[in-house]
Amino acid sequence: MMPNWTESQRKAIETQNRSLLVSAGAGSGKTTVLTERILRRLIAGGDVSRLLVVTFTKAAASDMKEKLYAALSRAIAENPTDRHLRGQLYRLSGARICTIHSFCYELIRRHFAVLGLSPKVRVADAAECAILSKRCVSETLEHFYQTGGEDFFALLGNFDSEKSDEPFVKLLLSCYDRIRAYPDYLGFLDEVADKLRCERENAARDGIFATEAGRLVCKESVRVLGRMLDKARALLESCGLPAAFLARYPHQVSGGQCQRAAIARALMNDPRILIFDEATSALDVTVQKQIIELLQQLQKERKLAYLFICHNIALVQQFCDRVIVLHDGRIVESGLPDEVILHPQSDYTRRLVDAVF
Repeated sequence: MMPNWTESQRKAIETQNRSLLVSAGAGSGKTTVLTERILRRLIAGGDVSRLLVVTFTKAAASDMKEKLYAALSRAIAENPTDRHLRGQLYRLSGARICTIHSFCYELIRRHFAVLGLSPKVRVADAAECAILSKRCVSETLEHFYQTGGEDFFALLGNFDSEKSDEPFVKLLLSCYDRIRAYPDYLGFLDEVADKLRCERENAARDGIFATEAGRLVCKESVRVLGRMLDKARALLESCGLPAAFLARYPHQVSGGQCQRAAIARALMNDPRILIFDEATSALDVTVQKQIIELLQQLQKERKLAYLFICHNIALVQQFCDRVIVLHDGRIVESGLPDEVILHPQSDYTRRLVDAVF
């Protein structure tokens, strides 16, 4: 079934005898349109061996060949006696549908004598390139270790670790890979250097935030702070306080409210365990009960673990899953709350329980 081409796609397929530039986003059907353009040229008598189709990746080249093979097969099914189309299908495997690297490599292999190269010339594989790149970086750094000035060592100090310069080496290799993607990467580096000189002058004249980097820092800071404020408001509300409490000072809230705010603050970094040191000792019984209920609710919702340091034996028995009794910094008894409190084994635990009950 013939696809329903858009007007732009139809022009890209049918325009001939001129240079044609097609620009479209990912997933817009560029490969399908190019396949149809080639197919129509072959049906009209064109020869696939005289075509050059250059793609960005090997996967794209393979995908193009597969689509062209399927399109030719459909055309042959509609015209089984067309010997020209059958010939194009047979020649398709040798068609020059490849990456720019493969095309250039083929040219070099065919004309190695003109270029003064060995007939055994080949393209280094990824592993060989990585080894050569790292060796080049190491030799360059060794040179600057011997001849470099304060600027080099200041730069190195920002990125190396205490034990080696491996993080700096990885950074340089990463920058190299990114810069190499530019057609004129030396020109790109000159452009960046000129821009950095202008930025330095702007910073000296108007301050760091007058530079592009400074503006980026400001923008990112506003974004991060906004996200953290939203999270703080949500945590306050989950702890039973209105979001407006963010603007209050400690002396403007009650003891229970201050404790709720402290719990919300402790949750900002999404901890897996919280430590409470006499968290309810200064609260009256009613507020204490509310705080314990809040902690139980948060524990259930967030899958938290609590380390509860407390002298309130009744509260420990009600709230904790396991009890450890300490005396002079040593563990004298541990177990389930009812076991330890109702049937204490150590003298210190018995004295502690007797003092309360």
